[in-house]
Amino acid sequence: MRIDMLPAGHGDCLVVQCTDDGGTIRLLIDGGTTGTAPRLRSFVEANWSADDRDFDLAVVTHVDADHIGGALPFFDAPPEGFTARDFWFNGRQHLITERGAAQGERLGQLLLGRRASGRVPWNAAFRGGPVVVPDEGPLPTVTLGEGGRVTITLLSPSPAKLARMAPVWDRELGRVRAEEPTPEGAKVDRAGEAIDLSDLDALAARRSVLDAAPANGSSIAFLLEAAGVRCLFGADGHPDTLAAAIRRLNAERGVDRLPLDAFKLPHHGSEANVSIELLQLVDCRRYLVSTNGAYFNHPDPAAIARVIVAGGEAPEVHFNYHSPRSAMWDDPAHVGGGRHPYTPVYPTEVAGGLTVQLAAAAVPVGAGRR
Repeated sequence: MRIDMLPAGHGDCLVVQCTDDGGTIRLLIDGGTTGTAPRLRSFVEANWSADDRDFDLAVVTHVDADHIGGALPFFDAPPEGFTARDFWFNGRQHLITERGAAQGERLGQLLLGRRASGRVPWNAAFRGGPVVVPDEGPLPTVTLGEGGRVTITLLSPSPAKLARMAPVWDRELGRVRAEEPTPEGAKVDRAGEAIDLSDLDALAARRSVLDAAPANGSSIAFLLEAAGVRCLFGADGHPDTLAAAIRRLNAERGVDRLPLDAFKLPHHGSEANVSIELLQLVDCRRYLVSTNGAYFNHPDPAAIARVIVAGGEAPEVHFNYHSPRSAMWDDPAHVGGGRHPYTPVYPTEVAGGLTVQLAAAAVPVGAGRR
């Protein structure tokens, strides 16, 4: 499995390729900020010829601008020959209620037009309905490729979290139609913040208020499994939703901890989304962080401390930018007095972007730490 974490500003734009003897399965997960679209287009054009740009799945996990912003211009004017066999995105009609929305509305209208022309299947794996995890029963699974060589197990959103997005969507859309300015999230400035990395156990144990943002709660998060390789893509998912789904999956598989080769941390390594409880439900050594920290100063030191303390023996933390928020971790011998070994991995390019290559582990699917 190859994961390209493109330089997407403070957002996510991931290209995933799963390769075995049967060929390659390709996924696109999110489009980053608006400025990411040209980078994504150049990446696709540089890696595949116009007659070989067929992706098995494209996902826009939710309507936050750092995930959908670049997706809109990219899908509105995709590279020549680009197609997606299925497109996962929960539009307004998928929100579970009777009663980002501006960009989400635009993407929904774009997809409706493309679906009407037969060019884009929309949530086809869910029969056109919402991409959602039911409260009971087995977690939804979808297979890709001939013979189901790649398996996706859906972990988020829950029906309740998806429903909470409906009034937020309607309020923002109402502002747009009334030509009122949409309030922007406050930019977080922590330039003068004092960060003590001498005691990682205390930092990891710091009390954090869990994320309750409706848009983040509506995130499409999932486990991707291919040829014995497993990666969890957390989007901006709420930690309680992800933890509940992983507990269900662990119970289905008869393990206490879900074996993973990599975990793309939710919400760019926010301490509100990375909990000790969540980390203790997985058996993983590689953690991926996608952000330049420019807007919300992610990743949070408490979140990375939790990964180092509770994320398995000598974990690797892969950052797709060498930013002030990631650079503080570049000397494991001094952080925390070296009592918790870990390995930070950074891009070689100043502009950012990181490729992670995963090979099949010796631990078979269904075997986890007890």
